[in-house]
Amino acid sequence: MANTSYLRYTVEPWVRSQLEMRFEQPFASRVMPLSSGGSHEFDAVSLDHNVVVAIKTTTGLTSGGKRPAGKIAACLNDIYFLTLVEAPTRILVLTNPKFYELFIRVTKDQIPSDIRVEPLALPPEMQLEVDAVMRHASDEMNQKAEVSPPVSEPNSVVADGSATRPVTMGGYWTYENHVHRYARVHKADCSHCNNGRGSHNATDSTVGRWIDSFEKIDDAMKASNYPTEPCGHCLPSI
Repeated sequence: MANTSYLRYTVEPWVRSQLEMRFEQPFASRVMPLSSGGSHEFDAVSLDHNVVVAIKTTTGLTSGGKRPAGKIAACLNDIYFLTLVEAPTRILVLTNPKFYELFIRVTKDQIPSDIRVEPLALPPEMQLEVDAVMRHASDEMNQKAEVSPPVSEPNSVVADGSATRPVTMGGYWTYENHVHRYARVHKADCSHCNNGRGSHNATDSTVGRWIDSFEKIDDAMKASNYPTEPCGHCLPSI
């Protein structure tokens, strides 16, 4: 299994240490209130809350040499949340120089002028480890897609006796939260997804709904009109 914890517990702390030297104050991941009424956890927030940063360690083109649409969409979602937080300085930090160049080129004239997008190259040995983590995670997803294509199974029944949708093994699911107006993409076997039944083995509710499963993550990322992010539990490296 890909060691995606390396990104959260080694790479992100290193980025925060660089921010601390630059802004001369401590940084930590922190949940911040949004102007929309909800809240969101940002990767690095200064002690005085004047600097809010989102960190992305994504690489450039996909393993097949194609534009990484899902990764670009995830960065745009981070920028969306940055526009909703009250702070004088708001930054999206991209740790891979090649992806930074690609992202700036693809999103030309699409980023609000008060949101900064900045590169911050990792130490060579750290970048090598990140590349290995990303490659391993990509290989795992590709193998799962090849070995476990979506297969329909009989409907299951929840506690109240009502039938749920057919369970689909493999692929990705998109969940829409109608209250806070956001969407999350999960692997089908994620504990928060449970093949479209959620962590409580239930289907749609007044709070939100599960959108049908998808074979490709790019399709799942585009399924909702809400700002969409990959699940931090099962897809932290996306």
